[in-house]
Amino acid sequence: MIPSNIPVAIYLFLLHGLAFLAIWYCTPLAILFCVGFYFITGFGVTVGYHRLLTHHSFHTSLFLRRLFAVIGALAGQGGPLFWVSMHRLHHLASDQDTDPHDARRGFFWAHMGWFLYSKNPLNPDYDLVSDLTKDPFMRWLDRSDFWLQAVLAGVVSLLVIPFTDSYTAVSLLVWAFPLRIIIVLHSTWLTNSAAHLWGYRRFPTADNSFNNVWVALVTLGEGWHNNHHAFPGSARHGLVWYEFDPSWLLIKILHSFRLVTNVRVSSRSSRLS
Repeated sequence: MIPSNIPVAIYLFLLHGLAFLAIWYCTPLAILFCVGFYFITGFGVTVGYHRLLTHHSFHTSLFLRRLFAVIGALAGQGGPLFWVSMHRLHHLASDQDTDPHDARRGFFWAHMGWFLYSKNPLNPDYDLVSDLTKDPFMRWLDRSDFWLQAVLAGVVSLLVIPFTDSYTAVSLLVWAFPLRIIIVLHSTWLTNSAAHLWGYRRFPTADNSFNNVWVALVTLGEGWHNNHHAFPGSARHGLVWYEFDPSWLLIKILHSFRLVTNVRVSSRSSRLS
């Protein structure tokens, strides 16, 4: 079936194709950059886009708020208005007909089919993100996330590539950009798909969310999804000691330096620990 969202389909096809070049171009420096950008942009999504911009689970300065949004945009998952709008809609109608990635339609649909084959335009619902549209920077960033990625690639090229050979230079760009973006994308998509199909449920939520250990490992703590759907506003998703939540640890570190305030945590966190 031909995807209805042709531009996105072409973009993903090219991105996956370029990522396969990593098989032939592999160097320690490239792996280092890939891992580093994976964690940086991953936290941009989990802490920035998700726990800060979507759910307001903590407060921070305008500078850090915008910085987190920029780092989230570098993950290659769309601008903040699009991402936050889709996720808020998901919480309003989780696993129902109006859920953008309704997992009742199967793994592929929830994972990536929802924006490749959706019959409805996947545009931000500005009514759902009125708090973000008030900030002209967020509106600009929502239009500029693709070009921001190009600027980052250009900066890396200027700073590193002149000091390496051509093979290392190609490996660096392949691992740090298309491969890293694909890894972060599929990790986030697993929260929509696998974490709504398999795992264990601590809370009897009205949706099909599960706590999935493997998803939590690759998404920096987002896989404790049943906990999250039970307490969407909580900055902490892993509620007991064995539910490792790196994103929560980062928020705690930032709080210890007084860079974030008003951190909201479920009362069940202390009761279950």
